[in-house]
Amino acid sequence: MGQDDGETNGAMVIQRIRDRIEHILEDLEPRIPAEVMEDVSRGFAEIALLAEEAFAALTRTPDAGQEKTLSIFEAAQQLFVTPQHVTTLVDDGSLPLYHQAGERLFVREADVVAYRERKRTQAKAWIDTQTEDTNPPGL
Repeated sequence: MGQDDGETNGAMVIQRIRDRIEHILEDLEPRIPAEVMEDVSRGFAEIALLAEEAFAALTRTPDAGQEKTLSIFEAAQQLFVTPQHVTTLVDDGSLPLYHQAGERLFVREADVVAYRERKRTQAKAWIDTQTEDTNPPGL
């Protein structure tokens, strides 16, 4: 199966997901208050977007020179922090934003590795300055 076959199959699956979501929403609409229906609809839209991004990632063949990107969640796993913390790092400029797709943020893997190494170096430098003379036990 070539890349075009994967893209075609992915598009068909995405359309089936969107059709099913639409059917569910039509069925629920008369029974759910409007403000709740908005939240449900928004949640389903996010699920459809995630599925679409997953299929796109699976069918894409990376170029040899292409930089690997990570979602905020993947970056959080590599840094052993929460996704919210990674978002804060992006917002304050500590971790450069590479790409934004809707509300989803992506960073370069190389930037995540560099950030992690900077933090390790800073932590080691701080630990090396700590002695019992400057920070006695129990104080």
